[in-house]
Amino acid sequence: MRLGRAFAGLALAIVAASCSLSLDGFSTGVDADGGTGGDGAAPPNAPPGTPPANVPPGQPPPVPPGAPPPPGDDGGTTFCATHTSATFCEDFDQGALGAKWDDTTEMNNGTLTLSTTDAPPSPPNALFAVSATNLAGSNRTIFAKKLPSASAITVELDIKLAQVGAATTRTSFVMVGLGTHAIGIGMHPNSTDYVEFANSTTTMANAGSAPAVGTWTHFKLDVVLGAAPSATITNGGTAATPMTLDPSFVAGASNLQIGLVFVESTATAWQYRVDNVIATVTP
Repeated sequence: MRLGRAFAGLALAIVAASCSLSLDGFSTGVDADGGTGGDGAAPPNAPPGTPPANVPPGQPPPVPPGAPPPPGDDGGTTFCATHTSATFCEDFDQGALGAKWDDTTEMNNGTLTLSTTDAPPSPPNALFAVSATNLAGSNRTIFAKKLPSASAITVELDIKLAQVGAATTRTSFVMVGLGTHAIGIGMHPNSTDYVEFANSTTTMANAGSAPAVGTWTHFKLDVVLGAAPSATITNGGTAATPMTLDPSFVAGASNLQIGLVFVESTATAWQYRVDNVIATVTP
């Protein structure tokens, strides 16, 4: 289904975000197996406890084979410490909010804060997204992370709706941007949708029912790039019919965007919590 002028500004905003996160020569410094390359040692003569020199900023040091994962802020085991093979992981339990992300400056008519309520899947924290109300156009409040060049990308996260927007409005909580185009997961009060931006056109397709309010739901977005690009949304363990993407979705560098990736003007604020974000790329 192609959408009209309501989403015209949204496509431009997604493209602008992709361009502002310059991907030329970018490297995460994380190997495909989740390591950091080299021997991971701290600099010579470094004081005890100094992290390895090649650990990217905001990332915890890799866990040696056979060693127990490090404790989380709550004294338990961190989610990300048990998912070291991921290219990027964020459980919102380590360091300052936004420390792991490359861009936290796009805050337009919404808020992203830490929340300790609603039993996050990995305590103590989750990300709490709240949209503004009664504002014209499509509004964006996001965190963005550059990802290395890939032929396929898988993004997983947990989301818990606290309040849906007005009956005719939509929001998107995760998006993968690739240059001038993007694919992500959108929500309407009655449905979950594929949201594709390509060649100045917004295309949506149904991907199942909307997540239930007050219940944590696990989502997965599998994106295949190249000669036959496609996306598959898995909603609470049920995979939707794959969506064939525009041929412009070729292998390359990308960026991950989460939060209020877009919100149509609504009299009732969208409110939801997000936890345990994982992105894994296939070179």
